[in-house]
Amino acid sequence: MIDYMKELTPEQKAKWIKIFSENDVKTASAMYAIRSVAQHFVETENLIEADAQNEVQKNLPTWTPSNDNEIGEFMFERDQARQLHDETLIPMQRYSCIVMLFIVIERELRHLMANLKIHGRLTNVAIDPRGGFLEKTKQALDKCYGLKIGDCPHYGALRDLQMIRDCIIHCQGEVALSRDIEDLIKLNDKLDGFLAYPMSDIKLEPLCIKHFITEMMEFFIWVFKQLQQLQPVAKLNWKINPSDELQKLEQIIKRVE
Repeated sequence: MIDYMKELTPEQKAKWIKIFSENDVKTASAMYAIRSVAQHFVETENLIEADAQNEVQKNLPTWTPSNDNEIGEFMFERDQARQLHDETLIPMQRYSCIVMLFIVIERELRHLMANLKIHGRLTNVAIDPRGGFLEKTKQALDKCYGLKIGDCPHYGALRDLQMIRDCIIHCQGEVALSRDIEDLIKLNDKLDGFLAYPMSDIKLEPLCIKHFITEMMEFFIWVFKQLQQLQPVAKLNWKINPSDELQKLEQIIKRVE
């Protein structure tokens, strides 16, 4: 195995030693995973929008409208150029980001459970077999560790994310097919950039995606801070720098309007 540290200058070594000393691998991986989702969202959103604008420029009508009727026709011809982007690519991109974010959250919760089990801090307890992974994790952390993630101020956002993800995965985003139709509609008044009506598909704006990415980052920050307080053991160090993590995330997501 190559020892990359030997190839670094003393200044570079000092930099990386400082980074490793300030960030615990168990927390850093979760923070990095969520930032990666944010990076994917931003880069893909901007690529699709740039391509849409390029198509508009290439297919822009060459004639000049002279009355209200012609203005409407002119706008229709212009918008046709980006129909694929607006009606298919952008909505599917945002659906995929919701699904991807929830997958990352589940994966990082599995990592958290595995870390606790490795160090003997998580034992076998009776868990209600009903419910999904999130509910079982919630029970296990409460019974084995006294960590009540249901008390987290951001846990409600996690459940909302799960509900939207379920509609996308199981109902292709069609609100009327969801078993949570009433709760989805209630989110209209709760979430900026989110729309759900009985006879339509879920509509997501960038503000909604940003909201969930930030909420999930803050959810894990809360979890790690609670673990630090509940079990301040060296080998189970859950060190985290909330302001630094949120600032790095903000630098990414602010690049999408």
